[in-house]
Amino acid sequence: MDLSIRIIQESGEYQVIIEGDGVTRILKARSINELISSLGTEVRDLLTIREGDDALRSSPCNLRGWYIRLPISKLLDIVAFLVKNRQGDDTEGIMKYLDSHGLSRSNYRVIIPTLSALGLWKQGKLTKEAEELGKAIISGGQELPNLLYRLATRNCALREVIDKLAEGLSINEAIKLLNLTRRDEINYTGNLLEMIMNSDEFRCLQYSRALEKYLKNGGCFMAIDVPKDCALNQVITIFNHLVSNKAFT
Repeated sequence: MDLSIRIIQESGEYQVIIEGDGVTRILKARSINELISSLGTEVRDLLTIREGDDALRSSPCNLRGWYIRLPISKLLDIVAFLVKNRQGDDTEGIMKYLDSHGLSRSNYRVIIPTLSALGLWKQGKLTKEAEELGKAIISGGQELPNLLYRLATRNCALREVIDKLAEGLSINEAIKLLNLTRRDEINYTGNLLEMIMNSDEFRCLQYSRALEKYLKNGGCFMAIDVPKDCALNQVITIFNHLVSNKAFT
């Protein structure tokens, strides 16, 4: 296994980005001792059988740990700038963005972990997903919420939150699952989730969860408009219910 470990210090806190075998982990630590302890635990997990290749391939998400320290609007602006002005070195592209907006270059310390937590940055450069997102932002396309949904559901922590939102939990209660303590992180995460909840893919998930609940418990089915291209998901939901429950008894 090849592991890449990057440690960024910002305002007395450490951000750690661990990349290896298709999995990216984002850690935060408030001291060197906490950093060493967390880093040892994460690397040990990646090297054990419990997190072997089969487990990684079967996982619906490959990003572990949530980190956000800048507004989602600013994050999207940065991605669009990097894609539009790309000339090779993406790290230098971030520096050019900061310079052109009169911002301190030290801000890269929060930009890179945030990009990494959404799968937009890997091994020191933008990912294919970042390029797709940047083009959508530049064109002003309507696919932006759906793209953000797909990115977020690749992050295990965000995926759990999105599932709870689809089941009816409020944004404020769902965010508590992330154990965020900083007010800015809570606000930025809330803004991201609001955009995701406007996507067709989230509404499809929401419809699926409502249908699952109805099939399992009966009662009244709360009608939700089915987004386009969502019918197959509902067929799968009903089929799974038929083969795994008491529908044939």
